[in-house]
Amino acid sequence: KVYELVGSHWEDQGTAFCYGHFDEATNEAQLIARSETDLDNTILCTTIRSCDVYQRQQETLIVWTEPDGVDYALSFQEAEGCSEVWNFIAEVQQHMKASEDHGFGPLSGTGPDADLLAASKLRGSLPEPRMNCIPEIDRIIKILSRATAVKEKMCEWMQREGYIASLIEVFTKSEDLESLTDLHALCRCLQTILLLNDHTIYEHILDDRIFMGVMGILEYDPEFPDHKANYREFLRQNTRFHAPIPIRDDAIERKVHHTYRLQFLKDVVLARVLDDSTFNVINSCILFNQMDIINHVQHDRFFLAYVVQPFLEEGVAGVRWWRERLKEFDDTRARSDEAMDVDGPPLQILPSATGDAEPKAELEASRRSVVLMLQQLCAMGKNVQLPTRLNFFRSLIDRAILFPVQWSFTQDENDEQGKQTIAAAGETLSILLDHDINGVRGFVLRQLAEADGAQSNTLLLLMCKNMVRSRDLAVQSQMGDALRLMLEIPLNDPNDPTSQAPLAMKLMQRAKDDPGVEKFLEYFYKSCVETLFKPFGDIPEFKQLQTESTIPMSKERTNLFLYLCDLLCNFALQHSFRSHFYLLSSNVSARVASLLSSRDKHLCLAAFRFFRICLRINNRNLFNHLIKFDILQPIIDLAVKESRRDNLISSSCQEFFDYMRKENIKELINHCMTKHETQIRKLAETPLGGPRFSALIRRWEMNVEPLPEIKEEPDAKPENRGLSRDEERYFSEDGSDEDNQPTTLISSPTITSSKASGSTLLKRKRTAGNARLAGGSPQMTLPRTPPIGNLVGYSGDDDDDEDDGDLFGGASHPPKRRLSVSPEDDNASGPPATPRLSHRRVGSQAQTFQPLPSPDDDEDEEDTLLESLVTGRAIKLSSTPSTPSTLKSASSSTNSSPDMGPMKMGEKRRRANEDDDDEWMLERLATKAKR
Repeated sequence: KVYELVGSHWEDQGTAFCYGHFDEATNEAQLIARSETDLDNTILCTTIRSCDVYQRQQETLIVWTEPDGVDYALSFQEAEGCSEVWNFIAEVQQHMKASEDHGFGPLSGTGPDADLLAASKLRGSLPEPRMNCIPEIDRIIKILSRATAVKEKMCEWMQREGYIASLIEVFTKSEDLESLTDLHALCRCLQTILLLNDHTIYEHILDDRIFMGVMGILEYDPEFPDHKANYREFLRQNTRFHAPIPIRDDAIERKVHHTYRLQFLKDVVLARVLDDSTFNVINSCILFNQMDIINHVQHDRFFLAYVVQPFLEEGVAGVRWWRERLKEFDDTRARSDEAMDVDGPPLQILPSATGDAEPKAELEASRRSVVLMLQQLCAMGKNVQLPTRLNFFRSLIDRAILFPVQWSFTQDENDEQGKQTIAAAGETLSILLDHDINGVRGFVLRQLAEADGAQSNTLLLLMCKNMVRSRDLAVQSQMGDALRLMLEIPLNDPNDPTSQAPLAMKLMQRAKDDPGVEKFLEYFYKSCVETLFKPFGDIPEFKQLQTESTIPMSKERTNLFLYLCDLLCNFALQHSFRSHFYLLSSNVSARVASLLSSRDKHLCLAAFRFFRICLRINNRNLFNHLIKFDILQPIIDLAVKESRRDNLISSSCQEFFDYMRKENIKELINHCMTKHETQIRKLAETPLGGPRFSALIRRWEMNVEPLPEIKEEPDAKPENRGLSRDEERYFSEDGSDEDNQPTTLISSPTITSSKASGSTLLKRKRTAGNARLAGGSPQMTLPRTPPIGNLVGYSGDDDDDEDDGDLFGGASHPPKRRLSVSPEDDNASGPPATPRLSHRRVGSQAQTFQPLPSPDDDEDEEDTLLESLVTGRAIKLSSTPSTPSTLKSASSSTNSSPDMGPMKMGEKRRRANEDDDDEWMLERLATKAKR
């Protein structure tokens, strides 16, 4: 079966018998498929070529592509039949490749392989160009270009044999005979040759002898049979090579011509038929030529010096040093020419403006040519690699190439040539600023240093003047961008992720602290800022505008104020105190506020962006300045005007006041609510911005609301807790309801001995904790828990009036208060009583108790029992046996002692069960008293 690929589907052409056949008449090997129903009907007849690619798939399928791009497939019923046809194809192609000649001249010969020789001839050579055979040549070129190696050999053969020149001769005859068929065929054939994407072919056709013939062939495009281009006429009449500064290197001058011709081919002649690969090949050729030109200009010490010479006239700042340098160049060049014995006329250099060698008009025209040449050099330098590009632009600035740019800014814009010169200089300056901004600033500083404080037209001042006076949108755009780049100071904001890291800011000096940058900014704000922002003086202040009125502006005027507002925003954000001082000392803010009523929305947003930057700066002096001129009034009026619209201006106004609320700028919030409260509350009722303005009102109310009165309370330590009312009542009432004898709560006594009187006096002192309990104070001061290692004291002669340690004073040991007894008790053999340790943190007046000996008389035993009731210590009495009720009473008293902290709720309920034990101890005391 024979299949043909139509679109994306294989269509069955029929069932046939397929076999290989050699046609002696044409010397070609063919594949023929005849219908099985009608052998006279040939379904397929194709010539086998060595360059065609045949594929065998699945043992019964052969697939290939014809030169015209049609895909065919043969599907055999048996594998034997497929193998027979496949072997025939392989044998034919093998013989064709074996007999192929490496040259590309015409092949001749006879013999048994004449058929293969003919096929090799069609593959390996091109017929001689003649009229009526150009279509066949085009077909052969397309076939041979499929193999890369064959294509390269064919391109070499074309250049060696001058094949394109032969095509030009045929073109001349066809054009004389007006044979459009041959002319269209020649154009198609030459396009095929150029689309081979070979660098050497393009270098070959750029030769002066054949380039115009190539342009003539390409004028007759077969896709436009009724039209003819005029490439040759344009190249001969409208283009001419003009070198303001002569180039003495013939190779570089030739590359300049070739670069122009390649660009003309790419952009005009072949623009419609270029594919990506051909476009890249032409671009690479252009790039190589440009790199050679740039290297020559960069390393020629005299070329750029002669470029600058015509612009070094008297009165221009910074020319004295360059004139001395030019004299050195002239002397060095003269010595080098004598040493090299250069033949020919001397180099003609443009005279300076002070000379009389040529009229002034011709000098101005020559200067314009130099400026245009510099523009082309800078545009050429943008396309080369980065290291070469940076070195090239740095050398341009070092050779004072900015003098021609400065001269261009003094030209009259009303003149067409002057406008073109200004535009070219502006583009050149923008490119230089993009690659070496410090070099441009250094040029201005050198001009300033030579002026010695006198007022002079530096490059920066001329840019400001040109920005203000220009009415051309392109020039305004160039000057605005150039001023922004020249005066831009990078921000080192640690909160900004795009800025430098905080560590890098500590290690590296900030750009704005550079002495050169500081001097440059000082000069700008001293001599140029008033000139730049002078157009704001032509706008009335917003208070002088009538309600619902707008300022009439032309398109050029609107564009100027748009760039001025952007520059003002950048200066306010980057130049710190200098820009702030200018804003505070002038009324430019009130003029910018008038632009909020502009009919152009983009200008209104630019003016609004300035006031948003003022909020971001967060400078109190600027806030007072805005309040002084009541700048918030036009902003609020704009917010009210746009409150019903969901657009960018409305959202910007809402964000402005929302930022004011978030940052809590009290001065501006208070000013809004005191002078414009009605409008703010009106905005709070709008559906779009109502929530934001309502939040602003709440913030203002929070700011003006007085602080709540705070009642002073007695100082209390944070770890102590006050007694509840029930606990205070518990300690205030009597211990027993049945007995009429009151029980007095006392603190731990300090017992002193007196040998003189012979009797023991008992002194009981009320501590601070008991005083608070008696007075009903809600706070308690707890004693510090004594250290475990100091439970037993061996020194009994400490002073009773020892100063207490301060809890927060940093004492090394807690203060101690000891119980002193008579000397005869020092040798008591009874073991000391172990005190209970509380897990609460106690106050500073902690007591370290010494062990009490067994009492020998009734008074000591009575004091011991009373103290056990108050302090809750479990005291072991030697003379009185301990009973369970006594131990229980002592343990209960420990938990309820006022010196050990606040009472627990459960302990008061246990008090009712312990009344009997307390009564037993009180009865014992009464009995001893009677005794």
